[in-house]
Amino acid sequence: LKAAVRDAGYEVLEEAAVDADQAVDLEAQKMQIARRRMWIAWAFTAPIMILMLLHMVWHIAWPNMMAVEVMVMALALPALIWPGWPTYRSAWKSVTHGSANMDVLISLGTAASWISGPLSLTLPLSSYAGVSAMIMAIHLTGRTIEASAKGRASQAIRKLLELGAKTANVLVDGQEYTVPLAQIKTGDVMIVRPGEKI
Repeated sequence: LKAAVRDAGYEVLEEAAVDADQAVDLEAQKMQIARRRMWIAWAFTAPIMILMLLHMVWHIAWPNMMAVEVMVMALALPALIWPGWPTYRSAWKSVTHGSANMDVLISLGTAASWISGPLSLTLPLSSYAGVSAMIMAIHLTGRTIEASAKGRASQAIRKLLELGAKTANVLVDGQEYTVPLAQIKTGDVMIVRPGEKI
């Protein structure tokens, strides 16, 4: 079962081995990784967007358009391979298991648009290599937002758990004792005063 879950592209965490603090740390780590991937993708994508805007909006004619296309392809490729590699890996695992997830769609879209770049150098095609980096950067931005939301939710749950009572006042033979919650049994008589956690 664990192997099937891992092969499907998910992570198996042993419940006994992961306490609330570790779970929050894992979510925080995932947030940092997602944020780093996003910024790397945008670092390569921003120059592509500037080149495209200068050409499309302000109609700047580059002396050598082929050189610009090669530069766009060269900038787009690291954005796809470096921060985008987990997306391709997840897509491959999904397809090999007979299903399709969002990563399959992103992988197909970015690969097809990047391949149009080299093909446009020899065939009468338009190049969309720069668009491939934009798609990946936007996708990774969405993943970062998702990871941040999960991380905040995990931290909120942890804070809620910390609000819970750790001990209880139990009445035994007319005497009141404070005991840890783990020692409470069915049938115990608990004393709860106004304002106390229960």
